[in-house]
Amino acid sequence: MHNFNSIFYLIKSITKQVCFIVVISYLSSLGSVFADGVVVIDNQGEYANINGKIDFIEDQSLKLSLSDIANYSQEWKPLDQSEVSLGFSSSAYWFRLFVKNQLTEKEICFLKIGYALIDYIDFHVVSESGDIKTIRTGDRRPFSTREIEDHHFVFKIENKKEIQAIYIRVQSTNSLRFPFSVLSMTEYLKERSWIMPIYWMYYGLILVLLVIHLYLFIALKERVYIVFSWFLASWALLELTHNGFAFQFFWPNTIIFQDRALPFFVSASIVSLGTFFCYYLETAKQYPRFHKILTYGMIVPGILIGVYSIFGDQIIASKAVLLIAFIMSPLLLILTLYSVIKGNRLAVNLTFGFVGLLIGQLLSNLLHWGYLPLNTITDSSVQIGSAVLLFFFTFGLADRLNIMKKGIEQSELIISQQNIVLEDSNKLLFLNNKEIVKSHEKLKIKEQQLRDILEKLPVPVLLYENKKIVFLNKIFENTFGYTIEDLSEPAKDLEKLLPLKHQLQRVVDDYRQKSNSVSGDGTLQWDSIQIACKDGKLLEVESRITISGSQILIVLNDITEQRKTQELMIQTERMMSIGGLAAGMAHEINNPLAGIIQTASILSNRLSDKTMPANNKAAEAANTTMESVYQFMEDRGILRMLKAVTDSGKRIGSIIENMLNFARKSDFSFSAYDPTVLLEKTVTLASTDLDLKSIIIEKKYDDDLPMVECTESEIQQVLLNVFNNGAHAMFEKQALEKDYRPKFCLKLSKEIEFNMLRIEIKDNGPGIEKETFKRIFEPFFTTKPIGVGTGLGLSVSFFIITENHKGTMEVESELGKGTNFIIRLPLVQE
Repeated sequence: MHNFNSIFYLIKSITKQVCFIVVISYLSSLGSVFADGVVVIDNQGEYANINGKIDFIEDQSLKLSLSDIANYSQEWKPLDQSEVSLGFSSSAYWFRLFVKNQLTEKEICFLKIGYALIDYIDFHVVSESGDIKTIRTGDRRPFSTREIEDHHFVFKIENKKEIQAIYIRVQSTNSLRFPFSVLSMTEYLKERSWIMPIYWMYYGLILVLLVIHLYLFIALKERVYIVFSWFLASWALLELTHNGFAFQFFWPNTIIFQDRALPFFVSASIVSLGTFFCYYLETAKQYPRFHKILTYGMIVPGILIGVYSIFGDQIIASKAVLLIAFIMSPLLLILTLYSVIKGNRLAVNLTFGFVGLLIGQLLSNLLHWGYLPLNTITDSSVQIGSAVLLFFFTFGLADRLNIMKKGIEQSELIISQQNIVLEDSNKLLFLNNKEIVKSHEKLKIKEQQLRDILEKLPVPVLLYENKKIVFLNKIFENTFGYTIEDLSEPAKDLEKLLPLKHQLQRVVDDYRQKSNSVSGDGTLQWDSIQIACKDGKLLEVESRITISGSQILIVLNDITEQRKTQELMIQTERMMSIGGLAAGMAHEINNPLAGIIQTASILSNRLSDKTMPANNKAAEAANTTMESVYQFMEDRGILRMLKAVTDSGKRIGSIIENMLNFARKSDFSFSAYDPTVLLEKTVTLASTDLDLKSIIIEKKYDDDLPMVECTESEIQQVLLNVFNNGAHAMFEKQALEKDYRPKFCLKLSKEIEFNMLRIEIKDNGPGIEKETFKRIFEPFFTTKPIGVGTGLGLSVSFFIITENHKGTMEVESELGKGTNFIIRLPLVQE
């Protein structure tokens, strides 16, 4: 098997060689066929005449090789001229030329393609003897692949005294341009000797202008010069890339960047040119509509295409950037002409310069798109136009400097005149300043005297000026805790005091409106308000406001304790009056109630006691027995009714006893009790009457709580009343909310500063409404249905704590979240 494969590959190789020899022989014979189209090179002419002697075919498949084109001899198309522009194309092109070198012996000649941006070039020379010379180069291949180091593509044609067939295959993503020329060594060197200095003079001019404008930017800090420098640098790199010098000298082996450099630098030139127009003509301020057109029609698309050219398709990027240049060029011309019409002197040079570039760019764009033939003028149109642009732009910037210089000179003249006026004014101001200083010193003395007086006042004083607090005395700081530093800046603590400032401004505005005066000077009394101290404590104050122009003096009087005393006196008087009424009612009800209870008890004994002789005797006299009477009473429920009467009477008696306790003090006996044990015992007692099993009880007791002196039964009565009210409220809420779980939170702690025990009983019930909250400790006030509560529980509890034990009882409540009873008991009773 191995031998068979070896034989097969040997036969295949021999077949290939035979076919190639046949093709070469065929290509060699073409020299005689096309002898009339041979380009003859001798010492007579500067350039060999190649017009009409070049043929080409289009290879759309990109697969034809040198041997394949022999089969396409009938499809070769002649070129009418030696320079051709085919625009953008994805095809490959084959060119054919027959050359005979008749120069002196060993002197060579050259075939030159005068366009640097061709991706791939395959150069084949076939002699009559069948020798083949092949060179593969292009700007998609390293620069070192070129036979002659030239920014264009130059190939040697050796002197063999015979006709040589030259086949050139080209393929490129850039526009396809082929300026062919065949010339001798002498003419090639002569051409370079005059064209290269022109190139370097052109680039040298750009470099000099770049350095000058960078210097002007550093000296003047004007952005227009750095933007123009940016344009010069972008344009220089664009031209170096376009002419092949950048690939030759800057990145000869960086194929990827060379492929993308042209659309990238074109985009950079468009963006920098548009930005230059914006700064030079101040379009944002002078012509806002044109500014938007430049921004969104030229600068932004140029940036996007520049980025796309690095990562995207080069044909699309090249066409897009040429399209932008083609569209925006006339628009820029319109902008400059419009500026000239508006009288903008700086736009004149800009117009002339841009017209030159516009014409050159227009010719170049039409050449790249294949609408113009390739010749010296069209090929150099951009360089010529850019030279005109740089010439006039430089004069425009110089004119700008001249205008700036004249403006500075005029400004200096005006400033010198104003300085003379200011010197005279300064003399007058100096004299007036002495008087002002004296007046200011007097004002400072008076102000200090006023501050000393305000500082010594025994009440809090606040000075308000221009909607700012500017002075506080020490009494204010001691009372409310704020300093002037706290209130001069919007600190967090000041947020609590801000309502005061808002109310103050409203009161002052109302007062001035009523007084029909802008200043509204005078004194007024302000209603009492609450002010939050720095520590969060609320104080109720009255104030007197004195208004004088923009200054407002506020004198505050702390009436917090006075209000508490007044409320306590009112509450005490109300309770005493209600207590007296309760005592009178209790005495009036007590006598008939005793008769009712005694009568009900006698009836029960005479109707149900079977052992009483008088009962048995009376039953026999009535021809019955006590057993029958008892059975009748039991069947008819009379005994149950009598018992209900007795129980109701006793309950009324208990209410009367509470009323009497409410009205007068009893003799107390205080003992020391462990508060934890006392509260736990009360919870146990409450469990016998209330369904506490369905209530979560959370306990938070401080460690090492001291003993407390109290009356155990009375404290238990108070706690049981609180438990009863809380449980009743939570059960009502539970009936309305399915997922609700009732909960008591019990806390015991010591308030060291007051030497008191603090008891908290907090529930998570529905809370207490505002109107109910005000009356919660009033006797006979209840929110429970008739027959369920008497309304005395909390009022009696309040007096037990406040009167009997000299403590306090407070309530905190929030609708929907629950109620918290806070009881404070002195640890030692006096």
